[in-house]
Amino acid sequence: MQVVPMRNTTRLVLMTCVVLCGCLARAQSAVEIAVVDSISKEPGELAEVSTEAGQVLGRTDETGVFVHRFSGVTGSRLWVRRFGYQPTSIVLRTGAVRLLVLLVPDGIVLPDYAAKRPAPEVIFQSDTLHAALFEPGADGLWVLAYAYPRMWRDQARVGVEIYRDVVLVLMDTLLNEVARKPVPGECTGLHIGRRGEAYVLGTDRVWSVQRTDERIIFKTMVSSTFEEAIRPWTDSLAGHWLGSDFDPTYPGFDHLAYEPVSDIVSIFCSVQDTFVMELFRSQYKYMSGHDKVVAMDAALRTGIDRETWAGYMTGFHNDQYFKAPYAPSFVRNDTILVFDHTAGQLRRFTARREAIDVVPFTYHKGKSGRAWAGRVMQDRSHGAVYTLFEQDGRNWLCAIDPSTGHLGPKRMLEDKWLEQIRVHGGHAYYIHRPFESTQKRTLYRERL
Repeated sequence: MQVVPMRNTTRLVLMTCVVLCGCLARAQSAVEIAVVDSISKEPGELAEVSTEAGQVLGRTDETGVFVHRFSGVTGSRLWVRRFGYQPTSIVLRTGAVRLLVLLVPDGIVLPDYAAKRPAPEVIFQSDTLHAALFEPGADGLWVLAYAYPRMWRDQARVGVEIYRDVVLVLMDTLLNEVARKPVPGECTGLHIGRRGEAYVLGTDRVWSVQRTDERIIFKTMVSSTFEEAIRPWTDSLAGHWLGSDFDPTYPGFDHLAYEPVSDIVSIFCSVQDTFVMELFRSQYKYMSGHDKVVAMDAALRTGIDRETWAGYMTGFHNDQYFKAPYAPSFVRNDTILVFDHTAGQLRRFTARREAIDVVPFTYHKGKSGRAWAGRVMQDRSHGAVYTLFEQDGRNWLCAIDPSTGHLGPKRMLEDKWLEQIRVHGGHAYYIHRPFESTQKRTLYRERL
């Protein structure tokens, strides 16, 4: 057996202590990774931090910060990724306390000079007419223009804008006016059907719009036919019409698929505000005995339960606390996307309406510091889905990643106090009249 001299043994113990202390020191090392949008300088919320091998370490919080604890070995490389931005790598260095990561939006190459953003483009402007409503359709861009609105409202139409002396204008894909025609009556709206066809909504009827060469032809429809056969159906996929039975007076609805050959309607997704539904149905408990009997009789006649009747009989849907759930659906490629904002979930379905998965999202809770405007819209030209934020008259559009629910870069629109914002062909369209200007309400667009 070899005998180790005492001096060497002491040296060995000291070296072991140094190594152990170094390991402990390295185990406690941490670095704060701060992620920022290189253009807007806003915090990069929910950016993904991963190793070079692809292992996800975590995501940044609402302030754009992620704290990474590591072994302290210098030279390790991490990657920072966020939807809508170019991936960026960072190298860890011993002693580093905070690392700043500037994310560059996809498709943007930072120039050596400050490029000025182009001014919004005028699409429709008139010296005599205001732009009232607009919608992109299969034939082009439809614009309703009016001379002046009706100045009185009846009780049944409180909050509904009624336009007189209305002209319907059609603009082609190059945004040249190709046709216009006066609408034969007062108007309240403009609707695009599931096939891209246009409808003008009147106060007591609906006109379907057809284009023949350079002419516009109006055909009168019964309003009830439009409400039952046209308005509920918003899209089509795999031989089925897609829509819903949404009712603004009820705290729940179903997304539907209709097969026109067999005349069969099926439910593929149900949406409900559970809390509001409980309040709605609980009104039955507070009704008088006579009213309860009336509700029970109505249930026997119609098959609709007495609690639902009670909610309507007591007028709960007119209460200031009542709000119908917001859960629009869109078709992107061969996938159906349902954005259930009550549950904070993006539900995805196949073309056969089979559930794929559920993706959580939080953008509607206002953590970004700006108020969510309560709207989600789709650019039907390429399927991208956007959501809208607003603050102090300003508006921001953000693309939503349908696979993660995360937001892309925020794009602030140029002007303030905009109306009827839509997205089409990679542009934001909106109606605007400059403050204290005599200019008529004008339709603009700007590239996203």
